[in-house]
Amino acid sequence: MSFHNLYQEKKDAFEGDLKRVFAGIQDIPEALRVALEYCLLDGGKRMRPLLLTETYRMFYGEPDENVLKFAVAVECIHCYSLIHDDLPCMDDDDLRRGRPTCHKKFGEAVAVLAGDALLNLAYELMTEAALAMIVNSEELGVGSEELRINELSEAKADEHDYNGSQRSVTSDIPHSSLLIPNSNNVKRYLKAARLLAQSAGARGLIAGQILDITVGEQLSADTLRYIFRHKTGDLIIAACAVGAILGGASKEELLHILDFAEHFAFAFQIKDDILDFEEKKNEKTSFVKMYGILRANQTMGDSTQRAKKELAALGGRDTAFLEKMTAKFASRKE
Repeated sequence: MSFHNLYQEKKDAFEGDLKRVFAGIQDIPEALRVALEYCLLDGGKRMRPLLLTETYRMFYGEPDENVLKFAVAVECIHCYSLIHDDLPCMDDDDLRRGRPTCHKKFGEAVAVLAGDALLNLAYELMTEAALAMIVNSEELGVGSEELRINELSEAKADEHDYNGSQRSVTSDIPHSSLLIPNSNNVKRYLKAARLLAQSAGARGLIAGQILDITVGEQLSADTLRYIFRHKTGDLIIAACAVGAILGGASKEELLHILDFAEHFAFAFQIKDDILDFEEKKNEKTSFVKMYGILRANQTMGDSTQRAKKELAALGGRDTAFLEKMTAKFASRKE
């Protein structure tokens, strides 16, 4: 089977999971239900939930119902962010994936509430999964083996940042105080939920979004990197990290997953900028606008290779799907 067909097969399976979860929340006002269905079930790449499930699969095996709830939660957060990002007070976009945006279809008030509902649904799903683990667990105490994510970054040698200077790849992850369990399934699910919530919050996605809408015309390289890192990168990194944590990855393996995800996310965002440039879209926070198309293509290629290098460092793990997925999104045409 070609990778294109394999990806589509996994994407279709996730669409089924998404529809099944959505079917369970039909006891809501009709106006909200229609708006949620319009936005959440309209297709899309489903890249983030597949990164989560395939990372989990690499470390543990077939995702169960509780892991799938986390995958759906990631997609709910992503979808909410797009709805709000499209609003007139933000990017003021009329179209999303070739269709009218949520506020154009249903009005601004409904769009705001639909986004709010999706964000809260994500938290419902994550806590449901964690509670299920507690119910199934005979051990409700706190495990002793913990690892701070900032300690993970200290264990990794500094690497070059996007502009050539030295920095630690994982040192600026917004959830630096987060405790990640090395054992105890209950704690894994609770900590994974907290990680995902923080990545979507004021130190994560929202931090990048607010700089994107408030920065002036004099955009610095550091500010551009900050916006990319948080507005786009944090949710992608969280998806991979959650898959690794729930799958029981070792400390060293988690380091490589974090670095893989950061390079993957950066390449993904630059590719978006390249495609916008080719379509003659004028984006103010654009890598192409700041550095030119040649530098953009080169940096995107370098980041893609770095992502693959981190996967290769995982040794005996089956990284084939993630490697091909990395290449797929680096070479995409839309």
